[in-house]
Amino acid sequence: INNVDYYGSCKCDDGQKNLPDNTKCLRTDTRPDGEQSGRAGSCKNGICILKNVTKGCEGSKVPKFAPGSLPPFGCAYFCKPDNGEYTFFPQGTPCQHKVNRTHVVNGTCKISGDKTICTEDVALPLAC
Repeated sequence: INNVDYYGSCKCDDGQKNLPDNTKCLRTDTRPDGEQSGRAGSCKNGICILKNVTKGCEGSKVPKFAPGSLPPFGCAYFCKPDNGEYTFFPQGTPCQHKVNRTHVVNGTCKISGDKTICTEDVALPLAC
């Protein structure tokens, strides 16, 4: 990520020894929008500790996407990734939702309680 190497585990290949503390690592976690994805962290005592995330981004501009490009994954974006500050795309934004490890569908960002989630676009049944 940004030309920095991250490890998928904080254990050495032998499974016994720990990587040095503060080694960059990745761990699957639930994002603020409910999507599962890899998040960056640092190793401590053999465990990948993730940075805390906080909702904020007041005054930040919503990222724009080039016409014809894929929609964003999920409905949360990090305006200040170094300090873990995020917010949500506006309701109605096209998005991608991961149904399972291998299946991704197109959806639309919808407000659900205190967060915004990517809801799969489903065709309505034909009327009589």
